[in-house]
Amino acid sequence: MAAFLTAMEGPVTIISISGRLEPAGGRDLREALDRLAETSGSLLVDLEGLDYMASAGFRELFLVGRKLGRRGARLSVCGLRGEVRRVFELARFDTAYPVFSDRPEALSVLMPDTCPHIEELPTHADWEEIQAHLEAGLVWDMAQSWFPVAEEAFRPASVRLGHSDDRLHVLAALTDEEIHTDATERNQPLWTLGDVFEVFAGVQGNPGYIEYHIAPNGCALQLLFPTADSLQKAAKTGLTPLMRTDDATLLRATRTSEGWMAYAGIPASSLPGSHAPLTGQVWDLSLCRYDFSPSTGKAALASTSPFSQPSFHRRHEWRTIRMA
Repeated sequence: MAAFLTAMEGPVTIISISGRLEPAGGRDLREALDRLAETSGSLLVDLEGLDYMASAGFRELFLVGRKLGRRGARLSVCGLRGEVRRVFELARFDTAYPVFSDRPEALSVLMPDTCPHIEELPTHADWEEIQAHLEAGLVWDMAQSWFPVAEEAFRPASVRLGHSDDRLHVLAALTDEEIHTDATERNQPLWTLGDVFEVFAGVQGNPGYIEYHIAPNGCALQLLFPTADSLQKAAKTGLTPLMRTDDATLLRATRTSEGWMAYAGIPASSLPGSHAPLTGQVWDLSLCRYDFSPSTGKAALASTSPFSQPSFHRRHEWRTIRMA
């Protein structure tokens, strides 16, 4: 029979399953997972000690993954070996949820990065002030993790993060030799009109999240996805019902000698489930770009998240930050 052991590592809940999970053990697993799914922001299932898992076990893992996703939480698995690993690979479990080789690797990804506290920026701060305030901020670089080797068109980009009492501050430095946008006003589909920097953010444990875009000329698109199935509904209704006018968020852009910069100042009031002060909160966050080339008519995508495919709404693959 299988044994279950739970532990906590920061905001990550870990359940270790060992022994043999026979068909009759599916109910025990369901009860254990359901209890954890109610409160976990990030649930890691460690199977290093598991010798056998019946199909009922796979079913319960998929079901708890859906439950977690509906409330803005995430499921990950680690420690697969032997026959258990082979069956997981045949089921292509890793296309739905992250799979790590062992617990240390999983925690190195799942544990949130610390977002430092900075002094509040004036609403009309100039670019020098913004850069100075974020000089000691958390730094994330963009990459094309879904490719073994980055495309030739890929250009470096980095993002600095810091938070004040009630606002997350994001500053992106984007290398770009062909800056271009045809955007003319707010809430246009900017990714179809040229270059764009994108911010995806949600409070861990809350299904709602925002998607904000900034074009090089300062035009912005603001979208709010209030529930876990909002994206699926948008495939039928379009994005218009999700568009918002969030004047409390500061979205700006300027050109530089190497390309352009984008700044986003996102208040707690913009995110479902957030509040001021931000200290102690854990956010899921992904910072992305479309780097459009007028000469080729194509865009090179990049992100700070370790996406397995270039689909930016895969929230379970976003990185996380904890507000210091």
